[in-house]
Order: sequence, then structure tokens, then C-alpha cells
Amino acid sequence: MKGFKSVVGIDVAKDTLAISIFDGTTHQIKELDYTKRIIRKELITPFKKVKESVVFVMESTGVYHTRL
Repeated sequence: MKGFKSVVGIDVAKDTLAISIFDGTTHQIKELDYTKRIIRKELITPFKKVKESVVFVMESTGVYHTRL
């Protein structure tokens, strides 16, 4: 994926988000509570200034992804 510096993979479940972040060198895996506050803190704020160089991919489970 040319032009992207980070890839954020999200596996959506009813109450949690399994997150995988790869920046070309480092790979982080996190499991987060599926709340607006956590989404803002962990997925929006850290990438806001570099949003043009980040791609988000999501695996949706039923209708749970619609809140994201």
C-alpha cells in the first residue's frame, strides 16, 4: 500500500475491539472496550494529525460495526 505509513486493523465484536496497528516496523495488538470514549482516545486522537498516511481496515461481525 503505497503512501501509507500505518495500517490499523479492527475486529469488531459486541463489547470489544481487537486492534492491530502496524507502522512498517512495529506491530502492536490491543483489545479495547467498545465505547465512544475509548474509540476517541485510542483510534481517533492518535491518528488525527497523520490521517492521510493511515489506512483503517475493519472486520465486521453482524451489525456491531455500525457504531464504529
